[in-house]
Amino acid sequence: MGLCLLFSQPDSYALNLDPINAIVDQDQVAGIIKDERGQALAGATITVKGTSVQASSNQQGIFSIRAKRGDVLVVNYQGFAKQEVAVSTGNVNVVMVSSDQALEEVVIIGYGKQRKGNITG
Repeated sequence: MGLCLLFSQPDSYALNLDPINAIVDQDQVAGIIKDERGQALAGATITVKGTSVQASSNQQGIFSIRAKRGDVLVVNYQGFAKQEVAVSTGNVNVVMVSSDQALEEVVIIGYGKQRKGNITG
């Protein structure tokens, strides 16, 4: 059950405090994530800043997320600098900029033991 406050004064406004119905006030925002060469980036993570609303881009770099005008989308992709883009229309296109620093965050650890004869033919 949500809570709705109504005032009897003509200059007062109705206030909807129902978090489930608050989603109705939001729009669907779509866009494309590409790199500097124009190649689509599949698997980029798009988050509405300050919320837990997330989406990821598909194989063509296309995404769709529930956000409203004025929200900020945070776009992350490994090997690229994080981008923050303000939503002003229903379409948002993002060009990710490569970052050497982001690649330093990756640590590869391998465990196991093989006999040399099993590895070489």
